[in-house]
Amino acid sequence: MEIEFLAHEFRSDEKFHLTNYKYHGDELNGWKIYREGELFESIGKGYVCLKTIYCGICSTDISRANLPFKLPQITGHEVVASFEGRNYVVEINASHLARGLTEDVCRYCKQGIDQHCSDRLTLGIDRLPGGFAPYVLAPRYSLIPIPSNISLLEASVVEPFAAAYHAVLKSINKDTQSVAVVGPRRLGALLLLALNMYRQNNGLVYSITAVVRNKNLEQLCLSAGADEVVDSARIENKKYDLVFDTSGSESGFISALEITKKIVHVKSTSGKSVVGLVHLSEMVIDELSLLPLTDESQESLSPLIEKNAINDVLLDDSLPAELIQNLKARYAKINFVMMDLSELYDLSELYNDASQLGEMKFDLAIVASLNHLNNVFSKTGESLLHPESILMLYKAKTEIIENLLDKALFQNNIQIHTSRCGSFKKALALMSDQQSLIKAFCERFISQVGEMRDLKEIFEEVKKNRDLIKVVMRH
Repeated sequence: MEIEFLAHEFRSDEKFHLTNYKYHGDELNGWKIYREGELFESIGKGYVCLKTIYCGICSTDISRANLPFKLPQITGHEVVASFEGRNYVVEINASHLARGLTEDVCRYCKQGIDQHCSDRLTLGIDRLPGGFAPYVLAPRYSLIPIPSNISLLEASVVEPFAAAYHAVLKSINKDTQSVAVVGPRRLGALLLLALNMYRQNNGLVYSITAVVRNKNLEQLCLSAGADEVVDSARIENKKYDLVFDTSGSESGFISALEITKKIVHVKSTSGKSVVGLVHLSEMVIDELSLLPLTDESQESLSPLIEKNAINDVLLDDSLPAELIQNLKARYAKINFVMMDLSELYDLSELYNDASQLGEMKFDLAIVASLNHLNNVFSKTGESLLHPESILMLYKAKTEIIENLLDKALFQNNIQIHTSRCGSFKKALALMSDQQSLIKAFCERFISQVGEMRDLKEIFEEVKKNRDLIKVVMRH
């Protein structure tokens, strides 16, 4: 099969350029992707070619130049497409599991967390051409049929809604009494909706607060299910059990740290350094958590280790010798590995074969400083931790609180959690079950449906016009 087309390609100048692409191949033998007549990518078997119908513009698309993935790229990952006469939403992770492979499958696909597949491509984000092209290549088992009571336009919000619902499932528990969402525009508004729907379905009573900078968002937030809408400039004295940061900005993250009692859950980042965390975006991609550790809180490690089935622990060799000795004595069955984190590590020095990388990571890293925490990641953003693992920053009682992050972790005992994409099947089931609520929400949430030929101009308008919430492009 061979399909040739023109597509809006996003480049490092942060502009779209109309570019010639060609897909050549089939599901059984794999595909070659040609760009301007030259071979651009070769991908293996398990992919089918779909005709794109809709693709939403996401904050990730706007921040794409700051993310740790190469350009140029055909972006767009909120895809509705057709294949063999049926319409689908397309999950974005091209994993071994999604491609239907049975041999040489990574540990993450075996564990059912294939969104962290060590060999994955990501639709519209990492190498795999996205939905701003008229055709997409997607793994056979990433195609999720759209229920008959969900319109194709409503289906265009499934990808971000699934991410929002995933965050709710990971974070809400029976003790949660109050929740706030900082920056509720695109993903944040969907998070308010997911929080409201989850609360209703499970008979829970937590309050939901939207923290906004733009008062024009008030009606959208209330329609999504927020109990109150608060101006971010007037929230200093309010505190919430759980705060979701969907702002994608440093100021939003700082606000979230200041108003939470317990947990900040980060859902969106700009790809830039935030309060000294150089790799916050990579933390979100890998769904890592950051927790404080002090001499007094060492007792809390036991339930944490048991709950998370921690077997392999990375210890910063700058940690106090007494702490290291205590940890090794108390947890004799755990494999502790000492490492010098004073400089960024080099993968080529750690692993003889790149295929070993997924099998030689850690479940927990305990580090002695923020700088060393940043050095748990390589220059390209590769982490020494397995996805969904834990970073702990240690500080002795006598050490000075140096910055805002220290204050949050060690004075206020705050934890930082993260998450990324979620199950489309779960999201669609919930949307279908409460279709009337979804319909009413989307009528307010989707600000504009644009034609793909106008992507350049519309994209620039989305970046500038704060009154535009969700813009969906139509092929």
